Amino acid sequence: MDRELLALVADIRDLLTTNNTPSLKECLARLHPSDLAEVIEELSSEDGARLLALMDEEGAAETLDDLESQTQREVLASLTAPKIAGILEQMADDDIADLVAELGTEQAEQVLGLLEDEDRQDVRQLMSYAEDTAGGIMTTEFVWVSAGNTAAQAIEHLRRLAPEAETVNYIYVLDEDSRLCGVLSLRELILADPGTRIRDVMETELIVAGVGEDQEEVARSAMHYDLLAVPVVDDGGRMLGIVTIDDLIDVIDEEAAEDFYGVAHGGPVPDEAVAAQQGVWFRVKLRLPWLILLMFGDFLAANVISSFSHVLESVVALAFFIPVLMDMGGNVGTQSLAMTVRGLATGEIDRSDMSRLLFREVRVGASLGVACGLLIALVGLVWQGSGTLGMVVGISMFATMSFAAILGTLVPMIMDRLGVDSAVASSPFITSAVDIVGLSVYFATARLMLEALQ
Repeated sequence: MDRELLALVADIRDLLTTNNTPSLKECLARLHPSDLAEVIEELSSEDGARLLALMDEEGAAETLDDLESQTQREVLASLTAPKIAGILEQMADDDIADLVAELGTEQAEQVLGLLEDEDRQDVRQLMSYAEDTAGGIMTTEFVWVSAGNTAAQAIEHLRRLAPEAETVNYIYVLDEDSRLCGVLSLRELILADPGTRIRDVMETELIVAGVGEDQEEVARSAMHYDLLAVPVVDDGGRMLGIVTIDDLIDVIDEEAAEDFYGVAHGGPVPDEAVAAQQGVWFRVKLRLPWLILLMFGDFLAANVISSFSHVLESVVALAFFIPVLMDMGGNVGTQSLAMTVRGLATGEIDRSDMSRLLFREVRVGASLGVACGLLIALVGLVWQGSGTLGMVVGISMFATMSFAAILGTLVPMIMDRLGVDSAVASSPFITSAVDIVGLSVYFATARLMLEALQ
């Protein structure tokens, strides 16, 4: 936590302790909801509820939405029912659905009971979709017009709908059966002649998401076509809602975090609320299975060393370069893995173009291997005074780094085609495989040149 935030938390604690309500309200009015959410995370749930109770409903809704799930539950338990109802009125249906999904059954029913019947039905409908699908992250609050409306009629219609909509960047055109048939931007609508029919200015080449489509695919489409929102339709083409840019950013951030965590730890990213409540044993259970898997891989690598023990006994200097060889191979493999996983996640890598990508990575790995191989060969020559030892180490470094680059690209792409999480499943396999192959090449090359080394 930075010093500015620490000072702010201390000031607000002092104001809460002295019950200085006027100064508290003045302080809250100056704070952005996201900043206030950070402050509340450092306070007790009772103090957090006191702050929200002093705010207007709109600001309290934005702040509540930015809190961690556990804090949301605790703060809501300390707020009065009328205050919660007022806050909910200012929240979008998709945000309410996300909030309710994180609450316990009893608390969730209490919150749902505070909603109007129509809003409650919309929230329950949103909660029925899987959370990682377009339906799970969409909002049902969007603006629409009919194709037969004039631009003037559409603008008047927009004035009535806009206060309830989450965004008005796009105006969707629906037919009498609520099927999506076109879209136009707010700018296009405003600039159109007042008597122009919407059907004459709307765009009919539409980018849409199916209600069950994976959220990551929706985010990729939005990035590719530079969209601020993506319409969501059912199997019959009827429009159900939109996925807005704020939710798309959250998806991209979530997927990036999962991919990074998978590469770094070899396992899925834990739920924030669960991780926050669990201690040492939780983290041990999270990491231990993957460490055991890597340990068995290391046993195989150790078996390779044992198989070539006679070579190592003959030329003890070979042992000096084993850590360097294993680390460099692992580093290259991890770099290639991270770049490939990122490319797959963002859509920059075309899954159908594996051969081209593999050929490119072969050249990259070989180039890295040549550079590092020559350098380590020179080190071997200067340090041990043996040109042959330098050659063995250099050849092995070249082969190991080339293999690591290929494997770091090939494995996640194969995993992805098989429908397996490429970030989670690839890292342990690549680490072990590179160690085993690198050591095998190292000692096999040393054995071939054993006479010259002795």
